[in-house]
Amino acid sequence: KEGREERVSDATIRQVVIGLMAMAEYAPVIDEAKKRFNNGWDKVSPAFLGVCLSTIVKYDGEKGYAEVKKIYETAPEAIQRTRALVGLGRSKDPKLQLATLNWATDGKSVRAQDVGYALASVARTGSDVAWEWLKDNLAHLNKTFPGAKAHVSLIGNLTPSFNTVAHAEKVKAFIEANNIGSRATTRALERMHTLAHQRAREMKALEAYLKGANASKL
Repeated sequence: KEGREERVSDATIRQVVIGLMAMAEYAPVIDEAKKRFNNGWDKVSPAFLGVCLSTIVKYDGEKGYAEVKKIYETAPEAIQRTRALVGLGRSKDPKLQLATLNWATDGKSVRAQDVGYALASVARTGSDVAWEWLKDNLAHLNKTFPGAKAHVSLIGNLTPSFNTVAHAEKVKAFIEANNIGSRATTRALERMHTLAHQRAREMKALEAYLKGANASKL
């Protein structure tokens, strides 16, 4: 229960498990997150706040999005603002994903050192939206945040959705064409290739299993 003394490792594991359950759309976790938010978001423990705010954005539409955005703008503590910023990227609505990308990079609404949180969050939730936005806005990013390499946060979090060789190749071509290669983008491409090969192996195993299962029914 919240408030019980825990070892650091226990608290970390608990936070990760709750986060995974929320990602899996486990109804009791979602309901609890909504209940705690409605009882006062500032009363939610730091360990649960991220899940709580992400859940509100993900399931309460534009209303929830606006509420969490207000928290980012008014929260007194940096960790609270960070949790809100990440939460804003968790919307399932492509329009709100795009709104987050544009708002976070307008050069005045979000501190330069925090922009990466928003880009990374949207990239993990709406990779296709984030990718198309990046292709159209790379020059804007470089102009608004010179030297910050904000694109790295977005590219680095396109995985696991970008998990085919074709994905990796088009990202590589974009990086080379725009001369934005770095150790970070190299690691991102390596992860994409690793996932692509893993996915291919698993698909072959699944196909073999299904062929065998179908053959046994004949």
